[in-house]
Amino acid sequence: MKVTITMKTNFNLKLYYMKTIILNKIALRLLAMALILFTTINYGFSQKGPDKQKKKEMIETQKVSFITKYLDLTTAEAEKFWPVYNEFSAKKQELETKHKENTIKKKIEVMTDKEAEELVNQQIIQAQEMLDLRKTYLIKYKEVLPIKKLAKLNEAEREFKKYLLQQLNYKNKNQK
Repeated sequence: MKVTITMKTNFNLKLYYMKTIILNKIALRLLAMALILFTTINYGFSQKGPDKQKKKEMIETQKVSFITKYLDLTTAEAEKFWPVYNEFSAKKQELETKHKENTIKKKIEVMTDKEAEELVNQQIIQAQEMLDLRKTYLIKYKEVLPIKKLAKLNEAEREFKKYLLQQLNYKNKNQK
């Protein structure tokens, strides 16, 4: 009877230590990621002057790092995923720019009914074009990523945007 209790206790103890080690590794990984993101983004936002391109590149670098870690991409997955993602982002930007140029610059209150209807129709066309683009790239993403990782992509993008907003709010509070 004593042997059984001792073996059971040892097993529970080993299980407890294994869980602790795994949780510590995860916590350390998240802490390292947060530290890297915080320092580089904070450095980027602290730069003075109109050098928007450098800031944009720095944010893009952080986005790649954040999403890669969030999705837990392997090196092979990342090598296949990022070219597709960048292609999608470029086409999405083209669509947004195209529709920004086509929008009516008047306030809605001073539009005629015909102009307002045209604006609403244009918004529907834009939403449909964006949906078509997303459908096209969903097929391409499925070729390079497992579906569960792909399912987390939108969440990863939202979390990155939240993180950037928090950094901006933090910076703005410290400058006052």
